[in-house]
Amino acid sequence: MSIFKPVIASLTPEKPWIEPEAFASFRKKHGIKKQLRTADYLSVQTLEGLDPFLREHQLMVFRLGSNPGQKGGLFGIIRARNEIEDFFGVDSKLFKDAPLDFPVRDKINERMKLYSLLSKFNEETALDYCFNAGVITNVLGLDKHPEGGMIKTGTFTASFTFRPRADLDLIWHHQNGQVEIDGIFFGRRSGEPCLFVIEAKHGNWASISKAKMAYSCLAIPPGKLPEKCKIVPVYVKTIQLENSLTCHLAEFELNLGDNNSIAIDTIVPVRTSSFAIRLPVY
Repeated sequence: MSIFKPVIASLTPEKPWIEPEAFASFRKKHGIKKQLRTADYLSVQTLEGLDPFLREHQLMVFRLGSNPGQKGGLFGIIRARNEIEDFFGVDSKLFKDAPLDFPVRDKINERMKLYSLLSKFNEETALDYCFNAGVITNVLGLDKHPEGGMIKTGTFTASFTFRPRADLDLIWHHQNGQVEIDGIFFGRRSGEPCLFVIEAKHGNWASISKAKMAYSCLAIPPGKLPEKCKIVPVYVKTIQLENSLTCHLAEFELNLGDNNSIAIDTIVPVRTSSFAIRLPVY
């Protein structure tokens, strides 16, 4: 039985959410004594990773950091306005077109032959290959390939606010929580500075949490960015085949509401592309 089953009784059409509370308090209140790894229940990265009971009832759980001096992470649960996919980007719906061949220039191809020594790519290697081949910067329409390269896999301890649903006058606070970013780099489009924040997945068709993308962008200290720099969330899905790597890319738009808060269920893709990159050989 799902540990979240008790929340159903407190949800109503007028109030389709439960107030944020500590996970430890929730467990104690409902007599849940078995040992649980908090991240397995609260840090939802994909639709497939969401608790089946919550998924069945169109409910999404949000990890909300922690209160200083309080044991256990905070979380909130809310029902989707339309369907649970309001909170996710689903691969099969984002990437409907067949991948196009992406030609890698000879100069770059020569430098990238080291990748052929690897029999199998992981998430980080696949993201690195797509970036160095020029696929990501090409799809995003950058003025030129970023000279500073891309930093991969970093973490922030961050506090920020957001709206779980755009139609509700409800703001949740993420407090002193750890946020992980898969990749980040600066670039310019039509001369305008942009910070691209990458969420990457490698393997079979799945999905990406919009909250995961939003958290990564909201965690970046705005005072450390160049003036008028736009933060752009990008989802990169890679699949390795025998002689090629398929790179699916979706750029999303962070929509601000009237109170200048990002609403998770209004984060939408503004461009998607799919390319097959032939793997170089010695």
